[in-house]
Amino acid sequence: RIGCGVLTTHDPSDSPMESKESPLVAFIETSPDYTGDLKPIGVATIRSNSENSFLFHLNVDGLDSNCTDSSPCAISVHDGKDCNDVGQSLWDGLEYYTHGQGSSRSTFTINTGENVMANDRHVVVVRDLSGLSMGCGILKNKTKSKVLQASMGYYPGYQPDESDPAPFGSVTVSFEDDETFEFAYDLEGLMSNCKECGIHIHAGKSCDDPDLVLGHWWNKYVVNDLWTTVGGSFYNSGDDGTAVGYFNLFSGFGYEENLGHAVVIHNQDGSRIGCGLLL
Repeated sequence: RIGCGVLTTHDPSDSPMESKESPLVAFIETSPDYTGDLKPIGVATIRSNSENSFLFHLNVDGLDSNCTDSSPCAISVHDGKDCNDVGQSLWDGLEYYTHGQGSSRSTFTINTGENVMANDRHVVVVRDLSGLSMGCGILKNKTKSKVLQASMGYYPGYQPDESDPAPFGSVTVSFEDDETFEFAYDLEGLMSNCKECGIHIHAGKSCDDPDLVLGHWWNKYVVNDLWTTVGGSFYNSGDDGTAVGYFNLFSGFGYEENLGHAVVIHNQDGSRIGCGLLL
């Protein structure tokens, strides 16, 4: 040991170092040609180092739980720029495992002799234990704001009659640095004049099975459940069954923890009529 220093707070604008390249982020979803039961969802991020190596970080759920440290699964970046035509692998040898839980938080340092931007718009492929491509995403510049969106449809099992609400529309959740967020909605097909009707993020990550949507999603160790009328998480629809608005909230969970979770629209009686996944 020949050197030592103490880490303190620092204003990046005072740094004499060259500015860093923005990271590239791929939102990983199910590969178009995958027909299995798994539903991968999450992000892959690559960040540059000064000597043209880069850090590759995988944060994905819904993976093959059989990928273990003794039988790892593969992940790679390809020269293709479309998940329907991934092309050839640019570099091999990356392996991840899921500890039997179907989730991976794996990180690698890679040196290809090229900077991060050489991977811009290229495809990330995540494979199961058999080698099948189960997850795919396209590396793009990370946006400054962290935003998730859900395309809303019917709640699983909800089959409205002609006179019943038939919700559709979108929800946009925009996260700040302190993990508070703006929850904005633009909805149609609702019950007319539904007053203080609930709309919430739920703990589940499915809109296919009502048993997997679960209840409200919040960190009980940090904050009380604010997915309530008192907490402000509701919508008011007009005579025409539309609702456009927003509210601000803090659930104790940030962007990464809300990725892939279900948004649920409730009717006046509290029944669940709409669902969409935050992606």
